[in-house]
Amino acid sequence: GLPTSTLKVYIAAIAAHQPTHSEASSLFQHPTVKQFLKGLKNLCPTQNHLVPQWSLTIIFNRLIRFPFEPIGAVSLHMLSLKTAFLLAITSVCRSSELTALHADPPFLQFHPNK
Repeated sequence: GLPTSTLKVYIAAIAAHQPTHSEASSLFQHPTVKQFLKGLKNLCPTQNHLVPQWSLTIIFNRLIRFPFEPIGAVSLHMLSLKTAFLLAITSVCRSSELTALHADPPFLQFHPNK
């Protein structure tokens, strides 16, 4: 079926072509139309998908293949992307917390013995 919003556009288009003195000019206020739209909303509630659906398994399977593996042959850029993703997915932080990470001294230090 059509979404409720599409049917509302159709009703508005019909109302726009009716004479202003007729009952159709206030078509959305007509009791039958109001009852129909209310019933339609109850039968077919809108579904808001705020976050796109994705599969972590597919992403992990991709991270164990080229261009992310083998580690010895991976560019620093691709290794950085893989590391950043794994950090983001495992830390359960907000994106603002992740962007607050710095790679400048004194925030990042390399120790030769570790």
